[in-house]
Amino acid sequence: MAPYPSITRRYFAAVLDAIVAILFVTALAKIATAFDLYGGYYWIAVFSPFCLYEPIFTGASATLGQRVFRFRVVGSRSGWAIGIPRAFVRLIVKYLLGLISLLMIPMDPQRRAIHDKAVGSVVVDSSDLMEARSSA
Repeated sequence: MAPYPSITRRYFAAVLDAIVAILFVTALAKIATAFDLYGGYYWIAVFSPFCLYEPIFTGASATLGQRVFRFRVVGSRSGWAIGIPRAFVRLIVKYLLGLISLLMIPMDPQRRAIHDKAVGSVVVDSSDLMEARSSA
């Protein structure tokens, strides 16, 4: 198995994560509507989880999509989770650069996107990661 997941696996994990976030946001919106919770903070309360899901789970361990497709985002030097602050920066760079960042993945030997390079992270197969940690 290759130590770095294919762009296809990364794409499908991102789609699964988007579905999870959309379902969560939809549920929050329905709850807010059922309790007539409207006002200035409605949109913040409903859409904050959409913006927080990826950095919190990626920074701490892995999102649901990353777990299902068996890969993790880790520090390129440490091999451990990148932490929530770096995951936020990674997300911001990813959103700002969009497709440009993703197009760089096939050209990099470690399949790192620009947003990975910006924060010093690398996406690795979780099975290889566990094997490397157990032999260390």
